[in-house]
Amino acid sequence: MGLPPFEVSVSLFLYVGALVCAIYHAFQYGQSIDILENENSFSEGWLIGRKRDDYDAEWESFVENTQKYVYWYICHVFLSEIVRQLEPHRVCFMHAAIGISFVWRNFEPLVAGAMFAMIFSYYVAMALQKRYVWMLTVVWLAILNMLKQSVWEERLSTMLNEKEVCDAMIALSWLLLRVTSFAIDYCNARPNEDPERIRIKFSTLHYLAYSFYLPVYLHGPPLIYERYAKMIPQNKLYRVQESWYRLEELVISLLRIGCVYVLNEICMHFIYANVVIYHPDQMEHMNLWAVYGFAYAIGQYFCNKYIVAYGLGLSLAKFDRIDAPRKPMCIGRIHLYSKMWKHFDHGLHDFLFKHIYAEMCTRTSSLPRKLFASFVSFAFIYFWHGYYLFLLVWVFLNLASLYIELFGRHISRSQQYRRFLKPIGSQNIQRLNAILGGQLLISSSISNVMFIGGPNIGKWLMIHTYFTGGLLNYLILSVTAYNLYQVSTFIFRCEEDKK
Repeated sequence: MGLPPFEVSVSLFLYVGALVCAIYHAFQYGQSIDILENENSFSEGWLIGRKRDDYDAEWESFVENTQKYVYWYICHVFLSEIVRQLEPHRVCFMHAAIGISFVWRNFEPLVAGAMFAMIFSYYVAMALQKRYVWMLTVVWLAILNMLKQSVWEERLSTMLNEKEVCDAMIALSWLLLRVTSFAIDYCNARPNEDPERIRIKFSTLHYLAYSFYLPVYLHGPPLIYERYAKMIPQNKLYRVQESWYRLEELVISLLRIGCVYVLNEICMHFIYANVVIYHPDQMEHMNLWAVYGFAYAIGQYFCNKYIVAYGLGLSLAKFDRIDAPRKPMCIGRIHLYSKMWKHFDHGLHDFLFKHIYAEMCTRTSSLPRKLFASFVSFAFIYFWHGYYLFLLVWVFLNLASLYIELFGRHISRSQQYRRFLKPIGSQNIQRLNAILGGQLLISSSISNVMFIGGPNIGKWLMIHTYFTGGLLNYLILSVTAYNLYQVSTFIFRCEEDKK
């Protein structure tokens, strides 16, 4: 039994009120930032009288690449659909041809060669055993992380400019997940399925089509092979009405993404969160509300960025009849870190759950085995993102949050716990869970801000929250976290009831 609707409404009002107040103070502080002193952080905005915060290199790169490669995306949609209607069995050939042409035309020979080398190496490894696939993945992770080091970046800068290096590293990282997914699926299917079925499902053409699949090639999201493979037999289903429906869905999805893009651009004219990331010393001069307003803005900008970047690839993939994962869920409505991992980056969660976690344990496995599977999954996340100390701290805090959730869920299912708390009633139990869960939400939110904004922002925010901010500050933060917990729980419960 959930909380009374009135109580949830009060929590919603207080939570939204706290967000509005924090964002307003962040906006007010932004007016005092010396634009001339930080002129490299701003560009001429397209809103009259407002400068635009353009310090998010990843966002700027995505916008630039989308404008640069928009004709490639149009060609992909147009040519793939023509082939789907006329020769549906050749759709994978068209995906491979477009993707290979894109790589050959837009990447330097050195980068394109590295991509082909990665694909060929997995083609050889998957013919052996699964452990060799994982060994090869470790080797490629080590190579990619080595290339991120300053010494190698300087050497690469003699052959590639900074943006080309960045695009190459991102594309290779996405490619690594795809070729690993294909190879593991092949190794798992080989002893269990009919050889002829395996030959068709895991053909060289399908491998190339999936590896070079253009919509997710440069800016993601991760797409496991199982989702791509489901599309292949559906290409034979030809109905004009269904084609128009997919086109309508594509247009609507792109319009929604466009709305988020415009909203994000407008906000970058008023809330200068990215400037604060590169100048964390400015947080020392803010009041408490402004600090948390900027912390929320940093997270929300990150969320909006991936809603747009992932949304573009997912929209095109769904038009191709691929059972693509959902777009990232807004971070402002998620109260548990396990749900953050599951609902923010569905594609990465698919990969981790299917190829690592589920390979090591099942739903009925013991708690220690589940904890170890979670540890290995997060170790992979750390190596995939890069060997940096602040990322190690971020992964550690994330893992600790999940461990606490797992322990809490394990305890809450015990008969002793239920008998102990039965006298206080289910609603009071939910309130108690929100009080305790809110503390976990605060620490996990700080770790997320550190991941996005860097170690200096995270360190300052952690010290200010737990040591120097004062009791009143922490009390207000705890009440806000409690209200978010209740609102988010209510929303998730309503969504489950609708299923």
